[in-house]
Amino acid sequence: MKRVGENIMINNQQRPIDVKVGIKPVCANWHISPWEGIVMKEISTEEAQKRFDKSVEDLKNNLPEEATVLKPVFIERGECISKKEDEELKNDLQNVDLFLPYSFGAWGGGYTAVQLGQKYKKPVVSSPEIVANLRSRNLEGYVALDRNELNYLISLLQVRKAVNQTKMLIVSEGLLPRDVSDNIWDLEGIRTRFGADYQSISLVEFFNEMDRVIQDTDEQKRAEDIADKLIKNAQKVHIDRRYVIKSISFYIAAKNLMEKYGCNAFTIPCCDTIPNTMATKRKIVPCLTHTLLKDEGIPSACQYDITSLLTMMFLMYISKKSACMGNSSYDLNKNTIRLWHDVPGLKMHSLNKPDLPYELRNFTPSGWGTNVRYDFARDKGEKVTLARFNPLATKILVAKGEIVGCENFNKIGCSLAADIEVPDVRELIHKLADFGVHLVMVYGDYTQKLKELGKLMKFEVTEV
Repeated sequence: MKRVGENIMINNQQRPIDVKVGIKPVCANWHISPWEGIVMKEISTEEAQKRFDKSVEDLKNNLPEEATVLKPVFIERGECISKKEDEELKNDLQNVDLFLPYSFGAWGGGYTAVQLGQKYKKPVVSSPEIVANLRSRNLEGYVALDRNELNYLISLLQVRKAVNQTKMLIVSEGLLPRDVSDNIWDLEGIRTRFGADYQSISLVEFFNEMDRVIQDTDEQKRAEDIADKLIKNAQKVHIDRRYVIKSISFYIAAKNLMEKYGCNAFTIPCCDTIPNTMATKRKIVPCLTHTLLKDEGIPSACQYDITSLLTMMFLMYISKKSACMGNSSYDLNKNTIRLWHDVPGLKMHSLNKPDLPYELRNFTPSGWGTNVRYDFARDKGEKVTLARFNPLATKILVAKGEIVGCENFNKIGCSLAADIEVPDVRELIHKLADFGVHLVMVYGDYTQKLKELGKLMKFEVTEV
């Protein structure tokens, strides 16, 4: 199996957050044009090819990191895609996420752009008239007036593709755990609508893998190395090393099983697990695993909350940051909402930035159960986005906020809290009646991008 810390692979793809949008440049060459009975000689084929090559090179040099340019195709006569050109277009069609048509003649490449959408059923960037034609046929077409708009569209398509390539490892004894009643219950619907897949395994299978990790000399050496690094880098440690190693063994088991089943997202029912003898015997809680996975760019949600897990996918893939989730309580007088759970990320400012300062603490009064503590008060004034899908995954609730403080930093149990000022906490709490109690938080304002994704992926956005 792969070493811990390596990207989990699925179908030869890296973790979904790293997937690339495949851009396919296509040139429609209309170099001889009849008009009012006159044959007008426009640019030559050679000149059109030269301009196309230059445009493709410019495209490669100015695309965001979320995109990759596929092999360009030059259509000799824009009014007719030849058999050879059709084979070229189909050769890597499975990698095409967006067709980008070019034309350098006066008549343009509109016909070719329409054919790309109709024939190959892939999104196309073109003029309003072409896009209107495609949309009238329930096909995807988009207008991008400049490079900034094109890059923004690519970022949206990248999130959609990342969600589509996500497969959740769900650890539970049943379809719905006892501790989350506002959960998404139609997993097949999620697969159909968003492409996000899942694999369900039992708690017994999970803990059998953890026992194997504990008994394997090499795996235990790896667990000790990771634990020692966490302890060394922590500002303070309030828990015995042996319990940190046990929590890392849980983390390694999760990684191993995700690899086994081709998964790249994770959830397990805390309230079914922690009181269970399988957890108490091994002296673990899942909290540390959720933090470590999220900091690797792998969505990981508490309490078997698939609603939060789906929300986390969107927020992490949009922001390229570690997300935080938790229960929501409120203070009407201060107009604040409190988000509390012991799963802060250390990459909440960016997956590519150094870890935030943290402490390690015990979860239980007995001294075991490792979790990470981060002082959210360090980020007073930080703008955040709060979100949650509804149990049908047809709507997402979105709210902007600002961190104003931190509570329970030194308290054991599931208690670490970020205090967040929102525009209208009363309205937010009432609207949660359609969505549920857990909220997912990511640093930064991504409300507009979520609105655009709603249009792209056919879900409704409810904004506070």
